[in-house]
Amino acid sequence: MDLLDLHFRSEQGCDSSLIRLKRSKMAGDVLNFYRGSPQIFYAIWGSVKRRASPLGWLCGDAHWENVGSYKGKNHVAYFDFTDFDHGCLAPLDFDLGRAATCLYLIGMGELAGLFLSAYTKQTAAGKPYHIENEVAKGTVARLLTKVQTRSQRRFMRQRMDGHRLLIDDEETYALPPKEKREASAVFKKWAATTKDPSFFRLEDLCGSCTGLGILGHHRYLALVSGKKARHIIDMKEAVPSAAAPFSGVRQPSWANDAERIAEVQRMIQYVPIARLGWTKGRGRSFVLSEYQPAEDRVDSLALSKGEYRDFAKQWGQLLAWSHLRGAGWREAATTSELVTFASDFNAKKRRRLLARARAAAVRMRQLFEQFRLLAPQDKK
Repeated sequence: MDLLDLHFRSEQGCDSSLIRLKRSKMAGDVLNFYRGSPQIFYAIWGSVKRRASPLGWLCGDAHWENVGSYKGKNHVAYFDFTDFDHGCLAPLDFDLGRAATCLYLIGMGELAGLFLSAYTKQTAAGKPYHIENEVAKGTVARLLTKVQTRSQRRFMRQRMDGHRLLIDDEETYALPPKEKREASAVFKKWAATTKDPSFFRLEDLCGSCTGLGILGHHRYLALVSGKKARHIIDMKEAVPSAAAPFSGVRQPSWANDAERIAEVQRMIQYVPIARLGWTKGRGRSFVLSEYQPAEDRVDSLALSKGEYRDFAKQWGQLLAWSHLRGAGWREAATTSELVTFASDFNAKKRRRLLARARAAAVRMRQLFEQFRLLAPQDKK
């Protein structure tokens, strides 16, 4: 299998200018390459004969750039996984491998064992918890405090130009008139089905080029009137799960990928992000939620040594709790089966998984070097 070609095929039908931006970002940094090519990782990870690993509902992209703080539908700030584009039913080691390989890839393999220990300890306990301000530590606690106390009006002023969304060319861009009309029609159709359509009265809409894995697909920010203050709704085109084809598992039936993503997020996120929903239009489906700015994520490459250890531990705990929350749902292993799996995850099994992650990181680095040579080409 040509792994780079597998990635390039995933770009078919995408916006060519955004794909050039995505390739440029991926070619500049190995972590960005890893984040932007989940199909490659899962082709590598899924090609190895797996030992017994129960099925569970996965985040599907459990690297450390996909954890962050957000406000739930109950208006409380939480720290949890925030991206479920590739969520699916698969062996639990898919999430563990994605996370551990990330650490080896960026030269922090010494934290992979700590991450895995935190995961197995919490899974073996059999009860999912969550991280909010009262129990958070270090940089996570600071993030949660910022999100919880942030003024919505001040936040919106920073992202608006008069009565419209701010266009800054780094995160947002103006849409062609036809695309803006079509996207607005899809949004309004969805808004009309909500419990409070007046909250979602559309005032403006622009393109968004945030996120790396989704870059190239349609993503919009919608400015809505809200109640006491305006809000921004993230409207993201749903993509097929990169993990599912390599899982060896028949997936449950969904209306479309947006329903899959939204339902997996509702199930395994402790409290779903505010305004979570999904819709479809013109052959595409979209996941909608309250806009989560990039600065609400941990700056994972600017932590102290102690903060890295705290972060790795909390990251492992979060993954354990998300797997436990999905236990028994739609063909997933039960809580008892997950507890048994984690309790039996001895030192030999741990070394085996970490060795696979190290090997996957080596292969990803090799492919990154090849990608850097191919990325400037206008490869279709």
